[in-house]
Amino acid sequence: MRLGFMAKVYINSTDRKLFTYGDTTGATVDPGRVILADGSDHDRVLFTVNKTLPGPELVVFQGQEVKVRVKNSLVGTETSIHWHGLEMRGTPWMDGAAFVTQCPILPGQTFTYKFKVPRAGTFFYHAHSGMQV
Repeated sequence: MRLGFMAKVYINSTDRKLFTYGDTTGATVDPGRVILADGSDHDRVLFTVNKTLPGPELVVFQGQEVKVRVKNSLVGTETSIHWHGLEMRGTPWMDGAAFVTQCPILPGQTFTYKFKVPRAGTFFYHAHSGMQV
């Protein structure tokens, strides 16, 4: 299968190999062909949400309350989720900047983000602790 621009990949938790999301052939993806969300092409640990990069799409309406439960399944490292471009008026601790607006989520712990989307637009989320991008 040809890996195209913006193809979503996931990591098999058993053998740690990369696969194209939705591909049923079992063909693996060469990690050297994957450019991470920050545009880098150098070796680094890949953090994913629900085993995919990018993580699941969230479709939310302006003014709607969002509740996202995050379980940190990373081994030996904390994490948080930053909601890029969204103003957290009234709930600044939901911004997800570890050690700035919230304590990070420790390994094995869960945290539920709960906030209202103040305006229409397209936004993204990403890990925001230490060197995670």
